[in-house]
Amino acid sequence: MITLAARAPRTISARARRALLPLVIGALALTHLFTKLHWHCPIAAVTGLPCPTCGLSRATQSFLSGDIHHAFALHPLFVVVVPFVATIAALELGTYVWTGEQGRWTNKRPVGITALALGLCLFTLWIARFFSLFGGPVSTQ
Repeated sequence: MITLAARAPRTISARARRALLPLVIGALALTHLFTKLHWHCPIAAVTGLPCPTCGLSRATQSFLSGDIHHAFALHPLFVVVVPFVATIAALELGTYVWTGEQGRWTNKRPVGITALALGLCLFTLWIARFFSLFGGPVSTQ
């Protein structure tokens, strides 16, 4: 007697499902950097004043297109803030996809200290620009 084993329906593994989030985030980030679609700062939209991170995306876009002088004029801290944030985001998303765990990297003390130091640098630069240092406040457009 021959019996036919029923095939189990194919299901998407948990890791494959978790990989959808980084793919969507990556696609949005690349779209933002390499197209004219522009994120408008909600703080600048409400107050009319730039926030401490206003200009980071445009500085990164200028840098990637080869206009280094304009990139530093828009936001001189892009060179440290963007790689730091991108690295932590990539590590967190990779860990999430692989293990499902969240916060492994952002909960580390050195990462927190570095983030705090970068935040203080961003805030200090922001205040200095209101006193016409470093080219003055960046345009919110």
